Order: sequence, then C-alpha cells, then structure tokens
Amino acid sequence: MRIGTLTVLAATFTVALQGVAVAAPAPPHDRDVAIKRVQAIASDSVVDTYGVGIHTNFLDTPYRDADAVAAAVKDLGVRHVRDDLYLDAPRQYAAIRTVAAAGARFDLILGRPDGSATPTDYVETVARLAPGAVESIEGVNEWDLKGGDGWVPEMVGWQRGIWDAARANPATADLPVLSPALAFRWNYAQVSDLSPYAHFANAHMYPGGYRPTTEIARILQALLGTVPDRPVITTEAGYHNAVNASSSHPAVPEDVAGAYLPRLLLEHVAAGDHRMYSYELIDSFDDPDLDNPEAHFGLLRHDLSPKPAYVAMKRLLHRLADPGPAFDPGSLAFRVDGLPADARTLLTQRRNGRFVLLLWRDVTLYDPARKVYRPATASDVTLQLARRARMTVHRPSEPGFSRSATRGRTLPLALDGHVTAVTIVPRHPIPPR
Repeated sequence: MRIGTLTVLAATFTVALQGVAVAAPAPPHDRDVAIKRVQAIASDSVVDTYGVGIHTNFLDTPYRDADAVAAAVKDLGVRHVRDDLYLDAPRQYAAIRTVAAAGARFDLILGRPDGSATPTDYVETVARLAPGAVESIEGVNEWDLKGGDGWVPEMVGWQRGIWDAARANPATADLPVLSPALAFRWNYAQVSDLSPYAHFANAHMYPGGYRPTTEIARILQALLGTVPDRPVITTEAGYHNAVNASSSHPAVPEDVAGAYLPRLLLEHVAAGDHRMYSYELIDSFDDPDLDNPEAHFGLLRHDLSPKPAYVAMKRLLHRLADPGPAFDPGSLAFRVDGLPADARTLLTQRRNGRFVLLLWRDVTLYDPARKVYRPATASDVTLQLARRARMTVHRPSEPGFSRSATRGRTLPLALDGHVTAVTIVPRHPIPPR
C-alpha cells in the first residue's frame, strides 16, 4: 500500500505542519546565497492522491447514467472513486463495472448497523463484484451524526465485523480497510483505539467555506488520537456553492471553489495524506435558487456542465499525470526569492526528466460570513535556477491564462490565491532512475 510522501520547499529552515516537515519562507535571500538542490517527488503521485465521491445507486439523480459518470471520471483524469455499496442492487453492480472500465477503482462504504444485514453480507457482495474494481473498503459513515445514543459501540462493533469478515474471505483478505469517518472532529475523543481494525485512518475534512488549510491540523490531531500509527485517507473534502443557503456549513461561489480545490489537494499532499476524495462529482439535485447545500457539492452541475472546479482539477491532473512503474525522482537546483510568509512550493518530476514546480499561497479569497470576495494582492517573486532551462507557466484555475516559454535562469512570477505551475525543461534533462 502506497503512503503519500512530500517534499515541500520554500527556503532554508522548516516548521512542522500537520506532522510533515514543511519549509517556511526564510528572510530575503542575499544574491550570494547558493542555489541548493531540492529533491522532487513523482508528478504522478499527486494525481494518484486524488479521488472523488460518486453515488451510482442514486437512481433519481444524474448518477443513474453510468456511462455519463464513467465518461466524466475519465475526462477529469481521476483514478479513484468512493461510493456506498448497496445489497441486492444489480444495477449498481453494473454501474461499478462501467466506471471501473473507465480506469477508476472504488473505495466502498459497507452499510450501517441499524438494519437487518450483517458485515458479512456486505463483504460477500464485495467479493462478487468485478475483479479489480474495488481497492478498499470502510465501515459505517458519520455514525456520530446518524446513530443514536449508542453510536460508539454500534460503530466499533460494525467496524470489527467488517474487519473480521474481510480478513476471513479469500477474495477480500488483501483489501485495505479504512476506519469509519466521523462528522464532527470532537467526537473522536469518545472512541477507543480503532487501529486493530483498520489499515488507514479515515476522516472528513471540510474547510467550511474558508481557505483550504482550515481544520486540517485539528482534525488530524483528533483522528490520530483514535487511529494512531496509520496513514491517513480523507474520504470527504471540498466546497458547496449554495450561496443563498442559511447553513452552518458556509458556501463559496463556483469561481472561488475553482481556485481553492487545487490548493486543497496540494495541502492534503503536504499533510501526508495517502488520498483525498473531493465530494462530489455531480450536483445530485436541481436547485436553481442555490439554497440547498446538498445540491451543490458537485464538480459538475446537475445538467453535467462543468464548474470551474472541474476545469481546474482536470487541468492540474492532466499536467501532472505520468503513469507507469515506480521510479526515483531526481533533484533540481533552484530557489524562489521574495516568497511571502504564506507561500507554499512543491517540486515534482516526470519520467522524461521534466520538472513541474507548483507554487501557491495560503490566502483567503472569499469571506463566507459576509459573502464578499477578498481578492489577494499578488506577491512578486523570482524563480532562480542554477542552470539555464526552458520554463513555461500555467494556472490550472485560470484557463485563459497563457505565458509562452522562457529560456534562461530566472523567471518573475506573481503569486496570489491560485496555483501556479511552472514546467522546467533542463537543456539536457536526465531521466530519473
């Protein structure tokens, strides 16, 4: 099982962020300071960290069209999807085969403890699905919200039942099992150690309409108190666009979600997540008044037209996608002068030796309480390379942004609330091992 790793760089000293060493911006560089080599991570590892939630058995929603769902998944470039598994649902099982044929693998939520079915019933259903379609399973979802006063023993008992049944069935014995995700971080304190029944610690981390780093550190701390020493998968994260709703879960406009979602993925990479699933692929319900949050979490609208977040994620994933056997990425000698205190950088490399340097700022673009935009003033920085290279700049959340290739050792950049991607092609690129 792959565990996500990260090298995040910004200068010469580091601070701890959510348990990962993340470089904090240093004081302004003197021109005589040496340009040091920085280790890259595989570009494709960022793509492989991303997943999206779907609902193949919601037959009164656009999800009823499995071919359309599969086409959207393939077009987006996402390889991992999360769904609820239903019993005696042959139409869903056919949809799972259709989506899997488009290149995606499923994490499946296995039931809830208030029905007549048992964990074994769900595990046996998983065992009968198309070979290779399922890559992981998990216990009951947000039972602290849906269960009654006895939600803790019910959830723990169901999780142990899933674990035991999966391990006992040869067809599922090797499937990773995720811990059950809770709706509220403070409820983790009521749950005893679940690590004996889980390969991964599972959480939901919604920023609640605020900038992407909101809540990550606090939820991680609460989660790892209940599921210690396990790599983390965030099975729900993202934003809704019901800007006219009165809700404790604030909204952001579609264009703000388009800027935030690529940053959200990169922040979860920075936090060391094995995977982050955004919720969800399609707006399940038609709500033109924008007052129902549950109708507006999708990357696609109810009519399947793409929102800015879909376009931005597609552009980011396609720029970084580089599937193939595992390899050891190389390093690049560079620094970025003038980084503000809220800056982040992440160096990635493709198999052909090209680097993609990702830069973004942890800034707020929208005030969900007052429902007003807060545009970030751009910070002027300069990328300095040790050797000449061809450099091209892209902005995944700004499709109209265009900047032609530049050859040289320096590149001025303006960083604001959007992810900036700089493709760097050395004069004589050395493919990594």
